Amino acid sequence: MKDIAKDIEAYLRADDSLYRAQVRQEAPNFEARLNAPETRRALLDWLRTDEAWADGELAQNVIEFLQTSARADDVQTIRSFLMHHKQRTRLAAYEYLRGLYFGADNREALLQLLQNMLMDADNVIRAQAARHIQQAKLVDEMRGYLERWRTAAIERGWGQTESHELVERLLRN
Repeated sequence: MKDIAKDIEAYLRADDSLYRAQVRQEAPNFEARLNAPETRRALLDWLRTDEAWADGELAQNVIEFLQTSARADDVQTIRSFLMHHKQRTRLAAYEYLRGLYFGADNREALLQLLQNMLMDADNVIRAQAARHIQQAKLVDEMRGYLERWRTAAIERGWGQTESHELVERLLRN
């Protein structure tokens, strides 16, 4: 993160909200620098590096930060993290894209993303997909896919997982 100011990097590395609040108060012009277009560009450039791939926790925090100003131009950069080995990093990328597609009413992209989430190796991500399907009121539209998913989930050994239970509930309603 050589092109990112040290206080911004420290802020993004932190998971402690009290520490983040302290940095926001103490660093000169912090809000303006954090939200500056050049900072955003530098963060996106960093996400394209091997360093970002190796530091999944920081990449997750950067993706979550960038989500508030999600742009279609960033999809290629963010999408690459759907393959990350850390579940939380993948989830951050899925959530970024979900927010972008849902907000832009890109129904086809949203449906594809939710289907991909349902096939993720991690149950937390699959369960989150089921919740999003319910929230977006997509059950009827996805019913055929969900019925096939239920069968595939059992074959994959996911029959006793939260995601399977949530999909079962969606199909009953």
